[in-house]
Order: sequence, then structure tokens, then C-alpha cells
Amino acid sequence: MNALREPYPFFHKGNELLRITTLILVIGFLFEYLIIPFERTPEEHLYSYPIICLFHVGVAAMIYFLYFLVVGQLVRDEDWQVYKEIIAVFFLLLFIGIGEWAIRPLIYDSPSNHTWPIFWEEIWHAYLAGSIILLLVLITNVKILKSRNFQRSKRLNIRSKPLNSDQIIEIKTQVQSENFEINPKELICACAAGNYVEIYTSEAGVMQKSLKRLTLQGLYDQLKDYEYILKTHRAFLINTAYINEVKGNAQGYQLMVDHIDFSVPVSRKHLKSFNEALSEA
Repeated sequence: MNALREPYPFFHKGNELLRITTLILVIGFLFEYLIIPFERTPEEHLYSYPIICLFHVGVAAMIYFLYFLVVGQLVRDEDWQVYKEIIAVFFLLLFIGIGEWAIRPLIYDSPSNHTWPIFWEEIWHAYLAGSIILLLVLITNVKILKSRNFQRSKRLNIRSKPLNSDQIIEIKTQVQSENFEINPKELICACAAGNYVEIYTSEAGVMQKSLKRLTLQGLYDQLKDYEYILKTHRAFLINTAYINEVKGNAQGYQLMVDHIDFSVPVSRKHLKSFNEALSEA
């Protein structure tokens, strides 16, 4: 069950909403026209079969677009999880099935258009064919995103800038007696750990790890004036001077960092600011 609560990228927003709508139109039409997933009765068709396919796929694409246009206003990208995606898709396919049933009088000359058996048949068809089409659309979209982020990652400037500041600053925590001092240039990265933050520093070339009682946002607010320290994810911030490689993937980037044995993610929300920062480096 823990897998259902894993973070999941919210693809259905902005330019990606338009791109996925277009993919549904193209892939959905080819699927309907070439595979003919369900039995057809040509004598009931009011138009040629390609036009019938366009009606079906056009309604599905329009419902997808309007549905996630609304949902996208109600959710925070970084709060999206696997189970939320499943629930959202479940209701999306239900609405598509209802929509396909509603347009039947426009494309079919059949006395059974608005009977309950046909209603449930359209719902079933939406879940069966819709799941396959959405899977194909998702695979295609992920490949597009992965290729785009891979190409962008290769254009970033990750050459470390010299950090010549030896300024020591005091970081305020939630408990005044636990305030601590840090040299910002020695910070490698920090990651959220519940009500604490794991802080990784490089002292004389040796990595040190400490656990402090404050939020990641609280730490970042006190360090954001240092242009080489960036927040890359809701749970991570990074000192760009320690990045040695940027790998693009469908969700954003994965950063390979000196002195630590795990990668630091750059989420889709922070891609623009990260690209701008490293393009100016």
C-alpha cells in the first residue's frame, strides 16, 4: 500500500495538458480506426467510419482537457501521489463513457441509443479502450519528456564556480538553544526528514552529516541570498558548486553530487529556476 502513496508527477497541466490532449486525438483515432476494438454495425452509422472515430476520440479528448483543466486548479503538483492519479483516471474514464453515451444520437441511427444496456456498454468500453489508449499516451509522453529533459541537461553549465566566502552564519531553528552555525560554501545539500533536516557538509574535503530540528523551507529561507544554493524539490536543496553531473528524466533531473552516494532530484516545479540558475553560471 505504501507504493500508492509514492509521489507521482502531475502531467496534466499547461503545455503538457495540450500535448496529451493532442496525443489522445492522434493515438486514439489510430487505435479506433485501425484496430476497431469493438463490434460495429455500419447500417446504424450516420457518417463514414473515420468520422465516427473522430466523434468518439474528439469527445474523449475534450472531456480529458476540461476535466484536468479543473483538477489542475485544485491540486498542488508536489502533493500528487500514485493513488490520486488512479482515482483521477477512474473518474475521467467514467465521464468519458457518459459522454460517449450522450453523443450516440448524433452519430448512430439506433432505437437503443439511450437505453441502460447501451449506457453500461459505453462505460465498459471507456474503461477498456480508454485504459489502453491512456497507457499508450503516457508511454509516448514520458518518452517525449525524457528526451527533452535529457537534451536540456546537456546544455547546462555545471562547472563549479569558486566559492571564496568564509562567512559563518547562524541558522535559527525551532528551538533557540539548538541554533547552529554554518559556512554556506561548505553546504553540499540538505534534505527533509520529517520535522528535521539532514544537512550534508564538506569540511576539509570530508563529508559530514548532521540532523537539525527545522523545516527545509526554514533552512532555505535563511540561505537563499546565496545564489549558488537552490531549492530543487520540496524535500531537497543543493549547493550547485558540488554538482558533477545532471541526468535528465521524465520527471525532471537527477543530480550527481560530490561526496554523497545518492542523487538529488530536480522536480518539474523547480526546473525553470534551476535551468535559469545554471544557464547563468
